[in-house]
Amino acid sequence: MSTIDRSLCPGTQHGTDTAYNNHGCRCADAREARRLRRKRRREGRLPPLTVDPVGSVRRVQALAAIGWCARAIADAAGTSDATISRLQTGRHRGVINRGSAAKIAAAYERLSGRPGPTDRSRLIAKQHGWAPPLLWEDVDIDDPAATPIDDTPQINKRNRVHRDDLEHLRGYGLPVEVIAQRLAVKPSSIERHLERDRQQQKAAA
Repeated sequence: MSTIDRSLCPGTQHGTDTAYNNHGCRCADAREARRLRRKRRREGRLPPLTVDPVGSVRRVQALAAIGWCARAIADAAGTSDATISRLQTGRHRGVINRGSAAKIAAAYERLSGRPGPTDRSRLIAKQHGWAPPLLWEDVDIDDPAATPIDDTPQINKRNRVHRDDLEHLRGYGLPVEVIAQRLAVKPSSIERHLERDRQQQKAAA
């Protein structure tokens, strides 16, 4: 495949329909991309420019539940704090731009695997009942009819805490009370396990 000579092109970006329309590119591949897009538009084969915001709303709320504030999410998504705040609080009306939704989804993928630093975000999320990423695993978060996993605690007859479960939930930065609720044990049981871990770490040091 031959390399396109862009030395004489005045564009600041190249090779796409967007580069042709918005950045002055007149390279052969940009002209072809423009032709194909216009053809697909005539044939009604272009994807919609906007989407239902439900997935974006759930993602930014889930990130808040593990300690990510609106500004941090906005920085990761390349959008404004106001946009994230409107989505989180339900003040956004109507559809959302497909590109913005994709950026929020990408930010969610980067941030959802680790706890954020902001306790205030966790508190707000708890007050509103926003489900954390853990409860959206294996669920289609973009499906308006979908619901997060039911984490209503089941009776734990033996009142035992399994280390793998404890470490998994601690990885999301959840407070002891929430971890205890999800493992169906008393907070004191969690505290005993954490204190035992601290003592073992001291002894090993």
